Amino acid sequence: MSITKERSASIFDYLKDAVLVIDEPVAVESFLASAFQTLEERHAETDAADDLGLTPSELYLTAEELRAKIDALQRVELRALGRTAAKMDQEIALDAEQPTISVGKVRAQRKPLFLFPHEDSGEHSPPLNDEGLGAGYRPTSSEVEWRAQSVMRYHGRLPDLAHEVIERRANSQATTLFAMLSSGVAERVTEILREYDVNARLTSFTDETDYSGSSDAIVVARKLSGGFELPSARLVVHVESDLFDEAAEPALERRATAIRREKKRRARAAAFLSDFRDLKVDDYVVHIDHGIARFGGLVTLDLGPTAPLLSRGLQPPTSTPRGEFMLLYYAEDAKLYVPVERLDLVQRYSSAEGHQPTLDRLGGLGWHKTKAKAKRAMRDMADELLRLYAERKLVEGHAFPQDAPWQREFEEGFQYTLTPDQETAIEDVKGDMQTPTPMDRLLCGDVGYGKTEVAMRAAFKAVMDGKQAAVLTPTTVLAYQHFDTFRQRFAPFPVKVELLSRFRSSKEQKDVVKRVESGEVDVVIGTHRMLSKDVSFRDLGLVVVDEEQRFGVAHK
Repeated sequence: MSITKERSASIFDYLKDAVLVIDEPVAVESFLASAFQTLEERHAETDAADDLGLTPSELYLTAEELRAKIDALQRVELRALGRTAAKMDQEIALDAEQPTISVGKVRAQRKPLFLFPHEDSGEHSPPLNDEGLGAGYRPTSSEVEWRAQSVMRYHGRLPDLAHEVIERRANSQATTLFAMLSSGVAERVTEILREYDVNARLTSFTDETDYSGSSDAIVVARKLSGGFELPSARLVVHVESDLFDEAAEPALERRATAIRREKKRRARAAAFLSDFRDLKVDDYVVHIDHGIARFGGLVTLDLGPTAPLLSRGLQPPTSTPRGEFMLLYYAEDAKLYVPVERLDLVQRYSSAEGHQPTLDRLGGLGWHKTKAKAKRAMRDMADELLRLYAERKLVEGHAFPQDAPWQREFEEGFQYTLTPDQETAIEDVKGDMQTPTPMDRLLCGDVGYGKTEVAMRAAFKAVMDGKQAAVLTPTTVLAYQHFDTFRQRFAPFPVKVELLSRFRSSKEQKDVVKRVESGEVDVVIGTHRMLSKDVSFRDLGLVVVDEEQRFGVAHK
């Protein structure tokens, strides 16, 4: 900014040797015109008495300066099919059938870069020489048209797809390319196509990949947003969503879309709540400096008087500045407003379900005494942990065998496609279980990213070897959700799943505890109730702790 610096710079000062790609130049031009108009209107609305007000030209490049900066760069302009491209002087022609020219070769050419058809009668252009673009590359007046069209989505009708691929190859010698999200899906699609007599070839995706040859279809692991057909190139491209029913798409993709939609609905002040997604008014939180409080919601407040501006001869803004705060209630109805910039000082209160903590007194010494006591307890716990981990290194645990046929049948019942991270996590967990060293593995992943499926496969593996599995959750709601999920997935197999939480009556809880001890229950899912002294297992082989950060070190 000229008010603080003698010379200002823009991003173009750092892009002198770059190639600029402009997607839809007409749309970009329209957007820039609208943006400049908005800047001028906002400046016009600013109080003229404000000595600190800066004109748009002092803050931004003008439209003329921006166009000059763009014109000085080598450019590649992308325009939609059917739209007439602006004619440019001294255009650089590239052979559309042999685009071997590199970006480095054209950086010195300060002209727009287009793709044009080669007019030579030969099959290929001469190679590049050291002086320029090569004799085979010359200006022409017509632009190449990449005519593309959408493809049919089969959504599970794989026999129809296979028939279409074979017919397409026989009639027009066209090749069908399948771009799948992962190597695992690519392998499955290759096998499915071959079952329908399609000559499918699985290959890695490189610049040298040969798409010609005798194959009806080529399958690669590559992420594309959608399928398309290029008739002139005799190429049809299908993606994963073209083949399978949308209802059976990976849970990861569906959940990721839902999360993005949810984040857009949240206010800016709530964006920080990665650990507070289910935080509600009247829930308990902990401020690092002031202790336990009750959450009162997010509020908007005025940021203060304008007297300091008036005393300096400055006009206050036409509207009072406002800010967003987190309202915390302490003992004796004391209030603390935490600005959104300091919300890192606040954490959700975690305890045994149903426990009602005592609110700290704002400004009192109680919280400081509590922290000092906790530090002493942590030192004692550290000694215990050192002893525990030393014993763990010496103790020989149970080594589970390789997967049984039922294990593979259970895993094939999963209706979605595993993500690469899920596959890796499952392999690692099984590897831990098949060694005699006691497993102590932490599995991290956002909500909806498939951690439960990993836990269910591990629990099933434990049960298949005659062991029991326990799943510990922090809340009764989460326990019931897991109970319902486990019960449905384990239903086709002789595995008994039970729930131990406040959702059950005292009589039902006693019955579950008795059957867990006798070994009648294979998998038990519950809350802190499972940590009670009256709960014992006949032969516990696996413990799964969900949301382990909600449990204390002593519990774990």
